[in-house]
Amino acid sequence: VDPPAESKLMHSTTASASSSSSGRLLRTAVIAACDVLIADATVSALNSMDRNCGNSDCGTTHRDASLVLLQSLASMPDASIADAMTFLSQQLEHGCRGAIGGIYVLGLEAVAGSLRECSGEPSIAQWAEAALAAARCIAREGGAKVGDRTLLDALVPAADALQENASQGAAEAFKAAVAAAKQGAKDTQRMVARDGRARHSPRWKQSQNADPGAVGFAKWLEAVEKALRQQLS
Repeated sequence: VDPPAESKLMHSTTASASSSSSGRLLRTAVIAACDVLIADATVSALNSMDRNCGNSDCGTTHRDASLVLLQSLASMPDASIADAMTFLSQQLEHGCRGAIGGIYVLGLEAVAGSLRECSGEPSIAQWAEAALAAARCIAREGGAKVGDRTLLDALVPAADALQENASQGAAEAFKAAVAAAKQGAKDTQRMVARDGRARHSPRWKQSQNADPGAVGFAKWLEAVEKALRQQLS
């Protein structure tokens, strides 16, 4: 399947912009994540999941955030991965509406802070710790925790799996993280929301589908894993 038209334009302007291995991988990852989140099928599916317990705009806000990132990707700094993460966070903060944008701003800022402690290229274990730092920041600032039917129910299992499988190599660890994220997102359908707009909806409505924020996270993580699979093997 060809990438959406918006993404094709960004591919042509960013393909040669990076000067480091990590920078190239990050650009590939961002494009892969955004490609799946701006796809009409994804936008429609996430909006539909959000209809019972939210504003029916979860897919739309994911798409808008992705377009912000794609449009700014050519200007992303290559000095360090931490600087790049800070840059992405700032783009979302200034250009994205909706709760999902704020959640990812917090997460990216925490990832940047964690990776700034690294000397050289981050290892898979350091990426796992950065993901856990993102989860802690989102939980602290938003008040949610695992089991509250939020994005954290996909993010935390993914980060844990990445950390637990780091010794198996990047490819296997990433594959395990995707499986954990997808299962975590699926499990939210059985959970009762204690945070976000969904907590105001009756349980029978919540049980009709999984949390769209968690599903969105799992979707882009899977897309990134597929895009990086050969490079990480």
